Amino acid sequence: MIIRTSHNKDNPYVILNKKVLEIPDLSLKAKGLWAYLMSKPDNWTVRVSHLQKCMKEKRDALRSIINELIRFGLCSFEQPKDEEGKFLQREYVIYEEPILKKCLPKTGFPGPVNAPLLSTENNKEKEIPSNEGTKNPPPKKKFGEYGVVKLTDSQYRKALETYGEAKTHEYLQRMDYYCQSHGKKYKDYLATLHNWIAKDTSKTIEKQTKKKTGKGMICPQKKIQ
Repeated sequence: MIIRTSHNKDNPYVILNKKVLEIPDLSLKAKGLWAYLMSKPDNWTVRVSHLQKCMKEKRDALRSIINELIRFGLCSFEQPKDEEGKFLQREYVIYEEPILKKCLPKTGFPGPVNAPLLSTENNKEKEIPSNEGTKNPPPKKKFGEYGVVKLTDSQYRKALETYGEAKTHEYLQRMDYYCQSHGKKYKDYLATLHNWIAKDTSKTIEKQTKKKTGKGMICPQKKIQ
């Protein structure tokens, strides 16, 4: 049974996206922090130091929860630099709905990353080893003009299923040019692909929001420092 109270100025309430609260693999702490932030005004800048004061979680725990929101597409961040090139505090943006909808599986929501498979044979829990860290990892194919970007067949199929052929090839080519011109290499090119597309999507949403709200209006996104 749920007992509700009247909704008036003495009992203020907030409207939340129910789909986010029903994501099965999103932890209760992450849902709580997301709901707390969505209850604040759009122009309210939240700081981790402030969250430490109003919640019992410590800094590392809060950052862990924020990272979970990032993985589920409910948060993104930028790390600006000062005039001397030194990194400043991260600026986080909280979203009312996931910005990585295309990254979600058919179940509607992302599951745990690299979760071990378990067997209950003979009522004993046994971990089924994966290919990671073994002597025979799956082979990788080269992509792009210079062939710097490398993906396994499964990674490539996952990218195609998530973003489509045109967008996948566009970003793989861009990444190949960037790595070749800057002498850069990434440990996981699929994860880098997700990150690049997420950042571009975030920038696009921000530009569209500014156009809709107009100059000087409050942008319906929340920044955390």
